[in-house]
Amino acid sequence: MNAELEQAVAYFADPGAVVRPFGGPGIGAARDPSEPSRWRRRMAQRIAQLCEADRFGVKAIYLLGNTVNGLDGPEGELELLVVFDGTERQRQELETWLRGWNAALTETNNFRTGLNLEHILVCRFLGPEAADKKTAAAKLNLPEESLVELPLRSSFSGRMKRAGFPSDS
Repeated sequence: MNAELEQAVAYFADPGAVVRPFGGPGIGAARDPSEPSRWRRRMAQRIAQLCEADRFGVKAIYLLGNTVNGLDGPEGELELLVVFDGTERQRQELETWLRGWNAALTETNNFRTGLNLEHILVCRFLGPEAADKKTAAAKLNLPEESLVELPLRSSFSGRMKRAGFPSDS
């Protein structure tokens, strides 16, 4: 209802359909309930692809939580497990980088859903002893299938070697 114009707006949807709040992207469009999980999974894959593992001391990144089985909604968290084997400085740089991702994801989710959440990205850290999936799951008391390993991008020097450039060593 717009009180200044003394007008109201209504839209029709199928019974039981989830609709976006008026004024948001895709006004009045029914949403696929699995869409938030798919979006979060894509964002998790992107984080892993862009993570400079050597620079940050990252050995592995796993997706966990409701995103793995497609059960999270627009207000859900994107949970990552980061296997870390680096210095304190690397950890600080990694956490700063991940805070930037959280800010971007939270803002994007707000534009997509109209929900103003404090955070979306939640990261847990384990040491290098949990580099394999089975050990990481055991450390968290979770079944192994509740973790999805995300491929990390290869190091810069590895990409340079594959491209035919000589190594520094």
